[in-house]
Amino acid sequence: METNAASSHGEGESMETLLQSLNITAPDEILRRCRILLDEIQLFAEACDKKKHYKDWRRPEANYSPFRTILKAEAKQMEKIITTKMDPKRVQQLVGTSNFSFVEAIWNIAKSRSAISVIHSPSYPAVDIVAQNGLQWIKVSTMAEKRLLMDMAKQGWDWQGASDSDSDGDKDLKDSKVKIDLENEEDDIPLVKTAKRLIKASREKRVIYRWPQAQLVLTRIFSGNKDIDALLDSIRLLGCTVQTAGQIPLTPSIDSVLDDLVVDDRRSFSTTLNIDCTILLGLVSDISHGRVEEQPWFNNDIRRQIKSEEVEKLMPNILWPTLCGHPLICTKLAIYRMREIVDLIGTPTEKIRTAILMGDDTSLDPQALLDKFQEHSDYPVPATWQLPIQVFDTQITDLSPLAQAVADELSDLNVSVFMTGWTQNFTTITSNRVAIKHIEKTFEANRTNDSDVGPDVWVCPLARSLVAKEKNRGQGGGSRESTDGYV
Repeated sequence: METNAASSHGEGESMETLLQSLNITAPDEILRRCRILLDEIQLFAEACDKKKHYKDWRRPEANYSPFRTILKAEAKQMEKIITTKMDPKRVQQLVGTSNFSFVEAIWNIAKSRSAISVIHSPSYPAVDIVAQNGLQWIKVSTMAEKRLLMDMAKQGWDWQGASDSDSDGDKDLKDSKVKIDLENEEDDIPLVKTAKRLIKASREKRVIYRWPQAQLVLTRIFSGNKDIDALLDSIRLLGCTVQTAGQIPLTPSIDSVLDDLVVDDRRSFSTTLNIDCTILLGLVSDISHGRVEEQPWFNNDIRRQIKSEEVEKLMPNILWPTLCGHPLICTKLAIYRMREIVDLIGTPTEKIRTAILMGDDTSLDPQALLDKFQEHSDYPVPATWQLPIQVFDTQITDLSPLAQAVADELSDLNVSVFMTGWTQNFTTITSNRVAIKHIEKTFEANRTNDSDVGPDVWVCPLARSLVAKEKNRGQGGGSRESTDGYV
C-alpha cells in the first residue's frame, strides 16, 4: 500500500511539473478555488433568501443555480482527475480544457458589482451577469490579446470603414424602436459579434422604463495597443461600454460586498415615502397584526390572507423593514378614501389603529403613538417607525405631456397618489399591481424619448383587506375595498 502511494506521489510530481511547464493550473489548485467559490455562492444564496420579500414583482428573482451547477461540475472533474490514475498527457488535456478560469472570472466580476439578479443563466444566452437591479447587462471575455489580434488580422479589419459603419449603427440605436442590425454579422470578428448580441439582448425589454446598459468586460486585454483601442472604440460606438483588464478593480472579499450583491430596492428609495391607500389599509388591518379567528361570514379573499399571514407576516417581514427610518406622507384623497373604508366596514381595533396612524390625538407625541400602537399589535413595533403619517396636500398642476397622458387614464385617487409621487420625486409604496401595470403600459404607449422615466414605485408583494364586521357582509365584507376604483 505504501509502495502504491509513493508511486502515485511520484507520478503526481511528474504531472505537476508537466502542467507548470505548460502554464496550466494544477487540478488540486483548481479544486481548492472551486470550493472557495462554492462557499461564497452559498453565502450569496442565503443572503438572497433572507431578502427575497423585498424583491419587486416586476424583476426576476436572483438566478444563480445554473452557474453553481457548472462550478460543481468543474469541482467534480478535478476530484476525478486527482483521485484517478491517469496518464499525464490525459491530465494535461482535461485540465487544459477546463472552463474554470472563465467561471472564476465571472464570479470575481460579479463581486465588484451590486444588486446581482442573474449569473450565467441559459435564460440570458448573451449575458453573464445582470447587475444594478437589472439595469446593467455584462458579458465577460477571457480572450487573450494575442487571440484578438489574430482575429483582427484574419478578418482584415478596416478601421476607417468600421468607424463609419459603427457610427451609423450608433445613430440607429438612439431610436428605441430600431434593434441593432445583425445582417452583416458574418463579416465581424468574434468580439464584435459578442458585443452586438449583447446590445441586441439588452434592447429587447425595458427594465422599469429604462434599457439595460450593455457592458463588455475584458479580463485579459489591456488598452494601449492602437489597433485594439480602435476596435474597442468601435464597439463603444455601438452603445456598449467596455472595461479593459487595467480598469477592473481588485477582487473584493465576499464579506465586504455580500450585502451589496443582493437585490434590495430599498437602497434607491427617496428619503420621504409616499404611502397609497392599499398600504394604509394594510397597516391597520387586523390580519396584519396577529391571529384572526375565522368567522362564517369571511369570504375567500379574507381566508387566503389570514392563511398567508401565518407564514408571511406582513408587518415585521415586509412593511416595517420597508417603511421604518423614513418620513411618511399620504395624499389628502388617499387618507379620505382610507378613512371612508375604515368607517364603513372597519372593526373597532382597525378604527383605533387608523386614529393612531394618522395622529388624530394631537396630544400624543411620536413615541406615545408607537406605544399606543403596540397595544394593538402582536408584533414588536419598531422604534424607527415614524408616526404619525403626514397628509401631503398639494395640487397636481403643470404636468408634462407624458405625465398628463398617464394621468388622463387614471382615477382621481390614483392621480392624487402617483402623480404626487412622480412630481415630488417621492418613492410611492403600493400593493396595487393593477394600477402600476396600467401606468407602465400607458407610459410606454406615450413616451417620446428613451430618457423618459416614470414614477418611482415599490410594489408590496402582499395586499391586506380589512376584516370587516358581520353586519357589513352584505357590503362585500371588505375584501375588495382596497382596490375599488383604483384604475
